[in-house]
Amino acid sequence: MLVDAGPLIALLDRHDPDHDECRQAIADGDEALETTWPVLTAAGNLLQRRVGTRAVHELVGLVERGALRIVDVPATSIDAIGALMRTYADAPMDIADASLVAAAEATDETRILTLDAHFHAYRLSGGRRFPVLP
Repeated sequence: MLVDAGPLIALLDRHDPDHDECRQAIADGDEALETTWPVLTAAGNLLQRRVGTRAVHELVGLVERGALRIVDVPATSIDAIGALMRTYADAPMDIADASLVAAAEATDETRILTLDAHFHAYRLSGGRRFPVLP
C-alpha cells in the first residue's frame, strides 16, 4: 500500500488528530507500506517543524527496519510528474502527490493511505480511481 506524508506524520506525532486512525489503518493492513523520496522528504520536513528531530529519526528508522519501503520513481518520470501537476493544477497537485501517482502506475499498487482529499479526484491511466484509505 502506498502511503502519503499525512499518515506518516500522524503516525509519528501522537498529538496529531489523525494519529489513532492512521495507526489503526496501518495495523489493519497486511501489506508492506511504500512511499517515494518526495513524500519521505515532505514528511520529514513537517515532522521536524512540528515534533522535532526524534520524530524524523523514527521516520528514517521505519525505512531502515523495512517497515516502510521507498519506491524508486526514476528521474525519467519527471515529464509524467510535470504533466500530472499541470493536469491537476486546480487541486493543486504537488511533487509528492505526483510521485505517488507515478509510483502507482509503475508498480500497479493503487491502494493509498492518505489524508489528502485530492486523491479522490486524481486518476490513474484509463481513468481508474485510487482506493483511498483510511
